[in-house]
Amino acid sequence: MATYYINGLIIVDDVIKGSPADKAGILKDDIIVAVNKNFSNNIMQYKDILQTVKETIRIIVNRKGELKELRLKPKSIL
Repeated sequence: MATYYINGLIIVDDVIKGSPADKAGILKDDIIVAVNKNFSNNIMQYKDILQTVKETIRIIVNRKGELKELRLKPKSIL
């Protein structure tokens, strides 16, 4: 999953087919609101969570104005 940060928002730019993000239902242009109850909007904190937590992670996204809670199972795609 590739993201960019603009005007205080973390926006999904690309999702690799078959990746954990794809399987969780994350889509291009989703705005990441929270990762595992962390609403800091700090991309580095979110990356740390995604890289260190082994169990399923709850991600809240804003998709076209509607909040959605998704569940992502972290896994290396390499």
